[in-house]
Amino acid sequence: MTMNLNLIFNILATIIWILFASFRLRVSVENGNLLSFLLALQSGIIAYFLLMRRKASKSSQLSQQAFAWFGAIAPLLIRVDEGCSTIGIYFAFAGTIFTTWALLTLGRSFGIAPADRGLVQKGPYKIVRHPMYAGELLVLFGGAISCFSTKNILVFFTLFLTFYLRIRWEEKIITGYEAFKKRVPWRLIPKIW
Repeated sequence: MTMNLNLIFNILATIIWILFASFRLRVSVENGNLLSFLLALQSGIIAYFLLMRRKASKSSQLSQQAFAWFGAIAPLLIRVDEGCSTIGIYFAFAGTIFTTWALLTLGRSFGIAPADRGLVQKGPYKIVRHPMYAGELLVLFGGAISCFSTKNILVFFTLFLTFYLRIRWEEKIITGYEAFKKRVPWRLIPKIW
């Protein structure tokens, strides 16, 4: 029964990310926006890995899983409109490239909620232990400063807290993490944290 629920959940999650990819691709085509195209590509890759991901040997608690899904969907709350500053676009572009590199490196070990699908230690994972979160925060920071508003700043800091908690949960659940922490001491930003 649990396997059937997991399959159904994976299929539903895949459909959500296919919808994200479709929306972002449409925006890219309508506006000739390279960043939207990269985000569409990233969403499509996520959809694929959600469907094809490895079975977890350990999973987080249901409350942590729900919290992780909130953190995955909440970036949509960052509001970026026409006429916003372009400086944030550079941060968002760099963050999208870094996140996509981390995603492709994770491959079938990717998941939204904390789980042990194997410890990945290559590519950007040699630089920081959580490159997907680092890249996502860079994208969100770019969006928040492009269209600076109280709401965008609150969403950014809420998501930073969400990522911090997800990081803590992942570090407790993944086998071999203590040795990995010694080899790669930085969570998100080299030489800082």
